[in-house]
Amino acid sequence: MNEFSHKLLALALAIALPSLGCFSYYSIEDTDANSAIPRLAVLLAYPILLISLATAIADRFSKRPSKYRLWLAGICLMVSSGILLWARL
Repeated sequence: MNEFSHKLLALALAIALPSLGCFSYYSIEDTDANSAIPRLAVLLAYPILLISLATAIADRFSKRPSKYRLWLAGICLMVSSGILLWARL
């Protein structure tokens, strides 16, 4: 990975970890108590979304992009987005 990729991933971690507490408070409060989704999944979906998005962007700009890493980041993006959308319904 190049220097831009490292800085992008560091920025995603710097944003994801502190916002975990703030975002999880509002997400867990909005989650239905009888929901099929566990509250821990809602708590972890937002940081996973940010980190996988940064990984996908960093991988696209790397000199030798890894298709495996890009597929893994894409799957994490779709699953975490689905969890957040489902928790709001």
